[in-house]
Amino acid sequence: MKKIDSMDVIGGALFCILGISVFFYSQSEYELGSLAEMGPGAFPAYLGVIMTLLGAGITIEALYKRHQRRSLNIGPMIAVVTGIVVFALAIERLGALAAIFALVFISAWPDRNLNFRRTLILAVALVVIACVVFKLGLSMNFSLVPGVL
Repeated sequence: MKKIDSMDVIGGALFCILGISVFFYSQSEYELGSLAEMGPGAFPAYLGVIMTLLGAGITIEALYKRHQRRSLNIGPMIAVVTGIVVFALAIERLGALAAIFALVFISAWPDRNLNFRRTLILAVALVVIACVVFKLGLSMNFSLVPGVL
């Protein structure tokens, strides 16, 4: 008897359940609109469908591949969650520049492949992308450095 990859089966099934839940919640709580004039429920509904399809794909693939032994590395998960929390707490007080740098450096800390130079390049690139998208593209009013920019 072949052992299935139970972690991927469970993960794919949970993704399907979440996608179906998002779809039905958006159907019941928001107006979908039409293709010409989409309502506020269209995006979450389509996102729910995409999540369900991805979950089904993950589950089906896991049923046909061999079981792989995995270990749970909790360090990167803690670093990413900590980075997001620090970003959320710092964005208004310190500005986007410091918050993005903190997010990138905290999240990259457990990765041995990212040295200081690569992490710095990633942080600068993310700041530039955030400025282009949010300040120039969407004309959002947020401060890079409080009281300065």
